[in-house]
Formats: sequence, structure tokens, C-alpha cells
Amino acid sequence: MRDIYPKLSQILRLIFFVMLVGILTGLTIVTAQEPPAEVITVGENKVAVVSASQSQNFVFSAAAGQTITIQALAITPGLAPAVAVLTQDAVLIESFDNPFLNSNISGVVTFTEAGDYLIPVSTRNGVEGEVLISITEGGTPPPPPTPLTYDQPTEDILDPGATIVYSFDGPSDPNIGLRLIYRSLDPMRGLSVELGITDGRLLATFSNDIREAEVMIPEGAPVSYLLSLTNDHPAAVTIQYSLLLQTVNLAEPTPTPVPATLVPLPDTGACVLATQGQFVNVRQGPSTSAPIITTIFPTVIYNVLGRNAEGTWYQIAIPEGSGWVSAAVTRRGGDCSAVPVVSLATATATTVPGTPATATATTTGATATATTTEATATQEATLEASATPSATLTWTPEATASPTP
Repeated sequence: MRDIYPKLSQILRLIFFVMLVGILTGLTIVTAQEPPAEVITVGENKVAVVSASQSQNFVFSAAAGQTITIQALAITPGLAPAVAVLTQDAVLIESFDNPFLNSNISGVVTFTEAGDYLIPVSTRNGVEGEVLISITEGGTPPPPPTPLTYDQPTEDILDPGATIVYSFDGPSDPNIGLRLIYRSLDPMRGLSVELGITDGRLLATFSNDIREAEVMIPEGAPVSYLLSLTNDHPAAVTIQYSLLLQTVNLAEPTPTPVPATLVPLPDTGACVLATQGQFVNVRQGPSTSAPIITTIFPTVIYNVLGRNAEGTWYQIAIPEGSGWVSAAVTRRGGDCSAVPVVSLATATATTVPGTPATATATTTGATATATTTEATATQEATLEASATPSATLTWTPEATASPTP
């Protein structure tokens, strides 16, 4: 009998230990569970509480063929929301991943089948807090990003309030880098520009008072990039812009920011003009002492309106009206034999006097020095390859490629 009691005591202690472990484990599981999914309908606003380790789920009952717009607005400052739409079997239907870490995102979903769908809301950048979720009927899905091709200039216009997103892949060759050249063709206004990686890292931003900028993409960085342009200028006018994604051979000496090939000029037709591969200043009159109106882009062809008597300067049509460029740094195409001589006494040019620029830029881990004197301030950014790309910003008062003459 004396041998039985110690064994019974050991068995009871073992049973108590197992029960205690089970209770603690159950408590741990309950505490780690996400809040139960909450029903949301069209026209409703709901608040989601999210953290780095916890999302909040909503359930939406959709009809077959129904289209809705989901908007997520961060209530907590600094929080970047992300939203997805899944079936009850956890099949992903749509994802609004918020790669630029905006505080306000929206997306359109069309349901092919009727049923209940799960809408998890989370934080994209790890900041915890509250997110306002709303669902409205209808909507037009945003277009997919437009691919940017190496060494192919792009020129387009952007209406007030509109946004366009471009995509491109970084170079895989360690000897090849990329230079992204952005330029607003408006003499006084620019676009808001954001460059980021599709994994959510924001590399550089330029505010809408910056008309020209260059970004050097790290060599050997085979990741996918997104470039977003938004016309949010308070003037609310259509803005023309140009982009060039230029390959740079890093094995060569310091590269010169010129297009890979010169834009071809016609042999016949009206007289036109282009630069010799560099940015060129456009002036009010046919002299290097005349005030600068703007600079012309090396991949754009311009119509010739006239010339001076010596044929050393040409008057061209530009978005600002007209201006003069030197023949020494330009190329002509078409029939230029009948270009009229413009009397300097009556020659006019549309100009906008330079005003001090208030240049702002933000980049991840960026250090910057600034010297700005005119509204044509240009931003250059060189991104160094690292786990978190950083940027060194250099501000110059003229166009990046040292416009001439």
C-alpha cells in the first residue's frame, strides 16, 4: 500500500500539469485570434482597428456581376492601409496593396459569382491604428500601369486631377544602370511624382513645383518599379510632360545624360529643328545675353518659325509661345531654305519672368543640399543599391544636362 500512494500522487500531479497546460494554451489561442468578421454593405462606413500582427476582416454579400468601389482612409496619421478581397475559401479576387504607402486608397471589384466575400483590412507599413472603410456601388477599374521602355522617350499630357502609373524593371547587368529623366513642358508648373518599388518601398518624391528631375536607378537591381505622375497643381490646367528611361554603361567614364540615339529629322516638308542630344536653352531673343524662357528636350522635334539675318539663331514654336535657339547646338530637318528672316524690331516671345522656387523633395533615407535661384530648379537623385535604397539629392538652378548656349 505504501508504494501505491506515491504513484497515485505522481499521476495526479501529471494530470494537473496537463490540464494547466491545456488551459494556458487555450487562453493563448483565444488571445491571438483576430476579431470576428463584421458585415459591411453598400453605403456603409466601418472603422477597422489594425496593427502589424493583426488585420480586421469584413464580410460583403455580393450579387453576380455586381461592381463596387472600396475605399480605405487612414484615420491614424502615418498609417498606410492595404485591402484585399477573397472568397470564403481564401481565394484572392483582388488586392489593393498600396505600394506608395498612401493614406487613402481605393479600388474597384467586379464579382462574377454571387456569395459572401471576405475583405481583410491591414496596415501596409506596420503602423497600428484605425482605418475608415466604405463601399459604394459601381466604379471604373483603374487602368494597368503603362510599361516604360528603355531608351524610348515618352511624351504625353495629364488632365487636372488625373494620375498615370508607369512600370519598368531594373537592370540585371551589374554594368548597366538606368537614368530616369522627367520633365514638365509647362513653363511654370510641374506634376507630383512618386517613384517606388512594387514591394512598397518609396524611393523618391517630387512636388509639383519641380519641373525637371533625374533619378539614377542602382545597377544590378532586378526589381520592378512603379512611377506615378499626378496633376494636382492648384492651377488646374492640363500639363504636358516627357519621360526618358535611359540605359547607362557604368563601365565607361562618367556618362553624359543624352539619349541613346538622336531623334531622326525629315528630309522634306516644313522646316523643323531638334537638339544635338542635349538640353538647350530657349531665349527671348537671338543672343546668349537674352533672358531664358525655358529649355527644350533632346528627344522632341520643334517647328521653326523664323531665323535671324545671319542664320545663326532660329525662332521655334514652344508651349510657351515662341523663342530663340542657337543654330550651333541644334540640327535642322525638312526644307529650311524658305524660312523667313524675323525683324528683331518686331520679334516677340512669350515669356514668364523667373520666380524664386520653393523646391521640396522626400526620399527614404535621403540627405540633401539645396541651391535654387529660378523656377526651373532641377532635382537629381542617385539611389544607392542597398537593402533600403537611399538617395543623395543635388539641386541645380538650370536643366540637369547643362543647357546650352
